[in-house]
Amino acid sequence: MLSQLVASAPAWTIPGYLETRDNHLHIDGVDAVRLADEYDTPLYVFSEPRIRHNIERLKRAAKRPPLVLSSASGQGVQEALRALLSVVDAERTAASAPATGEAAEWRP
Repeated sequence: MLSQLVASAPAWTIPGYLETRDNHLHIDGVDAVRLADEYDTPLYVFSEPRIRHNIERLKRAAKRPPLVLSSASGQGVQEALRALLSVVDAERTAASAPATGEAAEWRP
């Protein structure tokens, strides 16, 4: 079943996060066309489950909590980044932070 999905899906597909359904892009299960209609474009869309998944992958790869920094500009981007950073901060708090060093002092 998965091999059939992979064979028919675009290369950028991430099952469960970034997919096409009925010829529409879906981000975390939400139709991107509907989002564009509701919020207008350009639109930044973040998937909290995917962010958490990526943080876990980074932690495993680095063997310590990652330092995540973001910078952007535009209407609504600050609110989106605040939401993104709150997820990152929650994950950092849940993990055991290093006792000393730059990473232990960083806060969003």
